[in-house]
Amino acid sequence: MRSAGDGLIARCKTGDGVLKVGPDYVAKDALIACEAKDVRGYKLPDMLAEIEEARRNRGATFGIFIISTRCAPAGLPPFMRYGNDTVIVKWNDEDEATDVYLDATVDDVPWASGTSLLHRPHLGRMALSNG
Repeated sequence: MRSAGDGLIARCKTGDGVLKVGPDYVAKDALIACEAKDVRGYKLPDMLAEIEEARRNRGATFGIFIISTRCAPAGLPPFMRYGNDTVIVKWNDEDEATDVYLDATVDDVPWASGTSLLHRPHLGRMALSNG
């Protein structure tokens, strides 16, 4: 993942990092905007709005919003796809048991955008490159 720096929207830094899908996948070269929060008070609509802004700001097809388990609202599932382009995942940097949700998110997002992307020419983990 590369640091995002300034984005496409003037004076907007939303989108903490960007992943680029590797060449062995149907969605090769697609960008995935990532936003991570360890701040209390975020509700689901806030998360969805912020990751949408991150996607626009980073020119990304997909978005991953990562919320700390310490701050996530009650009842939020550990891993959930919203629409065809967004995943929200709860993760705890001090609990390796939550890594499975982060791994599943990265493995799932690049082909989440419709039937044509569900076909994976090769099985295995998604190859990510800086981009």
